[in-house]
Amino acid sequence: MARFCGHCGSPMADGSHFCGHCGASDGLTTSTRPAQQTVLQNGAAFNRGGYMPAQYPARQRRSGKSRKGLILALCSVFAVMIVVGSVVLSNMLIGAGNYPYYNGGSSGSSYTQPTSGPGVYGTPLELSGLRENYTHLVGGGNDVITIMVYLCGADLESEYGCATTDLQEMLDADIGDNINLIVQTGGASSWYNDLVSGERCQRWQLRGGNMTLIDDTLGQQNMTEPGTLSSFVTYCAQNYPADRNILILWDHGGGTMGGFGYDENFRSSPSMSLEKMDGALASAGVNFDIVGFDACLMSTVETAYMLSDYADYLIASEESEPGDGWYYTNWLSELSHNTSMDTVELGAKIIDDFVTVCADSNSSNEATLSILELRQMPYLYEQLCAFFNDAQEQLADMQFERLSRARSDSKDFGENSFDQIDVVDFAGNADLSLSDSLTRAVDSIVRYRNTYNISGANGLAMYFPYEWLDYYESMFTLQKQLGFGSESTNFFSNFVSVMVGGQSAYQSTPTGGTGSESSDYTDTEWFDSAAIDSYSGLY
Repeated sequence: MARFCGHCGSPMADGSHFCGHCGASDGLTTSTRPAQQTVLQNGAAFNRGGYMPAQYPARQRRSGKSRKGLILALCSVFAVMIVVGSVVLSNMLIGAGNYPYYNGGSSGSSYTQPTSGPGVYGTPLELSGLRENYTHLVGGGNDVITIMVYLCGADLESEYGCATTDLQEMLDADIGDNINLIVQTGGASSWYNDLVSGERCQRWQLRGGNMTLIDDTLGQQNMTEPGTLSSFVTYCAQNYPADRNILILWDHGGGTMGGFGYDENFRSSPSMSLEKMDGALASAGVNFDIVGFDACLMSTVETAYMLSDYADYLIASEESEPGDGWYYTNWLSELSHNTSMDTVELGAKIIDDFVTVCADSNSSNEATLSILELRQMPYLYEQLCAFFNDAQEQLADMQFERLSRARSDSKDFGENSFDQIDVVDFAGNADLSLSDSLTRAVDSIVRYRNTYNISGANGLAMYFPYEWLDYYESMFTLQKQLGFGSESTNFFSNFVSVMVGGQSAYQSTPTGGTGSESSDYTDTEWFDSAAIDSYSGLY
């Protein structure tokens, strides 16, 4: 039976968890196409948002902002070479002319700077007591780098060829001997090339326009299991020791609530939560110069807090990414020409390339990407806790309406489906005594950011329960698992309790809240009847 998206009317492939056009979850599918909907005929518009992993029920999206996508022409013909027992992929798959600022092939290439507007550098504070960086560069262009790409293709690859497109971009790069570019493929039932198998995970090395199979013994592994990630990181560190390690996680992203990854070969499996990712990286025992998410919605306080024990920098997006994500050719080539490049400078190149290609590919795209200096995370967390203590005092002083209005007016991401808002935007809207201190801390940790077609995105988001109260209990538990103190959990618990009290009194939600009128939270760990009682005269 044909399946159509109940949100935008586009046809959906069998087994797909989200609409390739608008990103709506499969909870909205219908057997007939809704009337008065425009269906894309040429190509598929898509992004990496819209997937809510299996541990969360499928949810309807609120109408409002339209989901912007990127139209991608898929390439289906691959040239295959067999070289001394290794499988090699030629670099002639997709023409270099796809991107306006790419000149030439992988050998002897020259590059011009991206043409989008310049990004914004942060203003680092002079902070004492910061830990040393995990990565210490040799300098002089002599650093050896291992780049680990954890490529969970999912339906982004099997339906749209996004992972294959990015593999081609990597092959087009001029990668020298000082860079080990190691890719683990998996998570997709089929691939838009003749090399990568949908029946098992595989490991590859990419260099000189060739994609060489280096490990075909893995079998079919679940790419959202922490052990699979840990094994890959350990393998790379042991077999390709380096002065600086970079880990890139490629797939769907669901932010703090949804975690990372969807493996369509294990459709009932949940995504990898931040707590599970924490365990995977702890087990691997490897420190990174950069951990990057080529995935949606992962630039959050909670992600950064977890990763600060393992990496010096985080590159991620507050918002959904277009489906093919980062553009790899330029920054890989430039890094190869100078493997001692400053990390913030490298991050700025990755960010500008991504934003420029998104803008040049489709003027209606939205894009944002930022690089965070994670050793500043303890200071940011301290400022955030002080801010929440201030907010808790305001809540106790009967200022719920003011705080609720500030939350409602703040920049949200993922079409309000993930309860993530921009930290700086909320701090400004709340206008508390410590708002400026928190804003300065964010401006310090976000070393560089760039955006296109997005306002109110300042580089770092945070979870703030408001729209989807049924998920707060699991988020309450997650924050404690990650080591968050009582400052944020107490404020959120009291805030949500007051919301619940208002819903119970009126059988309707307060301004901005949705969908939780019939739920009973009285037996949850976070429920605070005293907070409700303090507002009882106002219900």
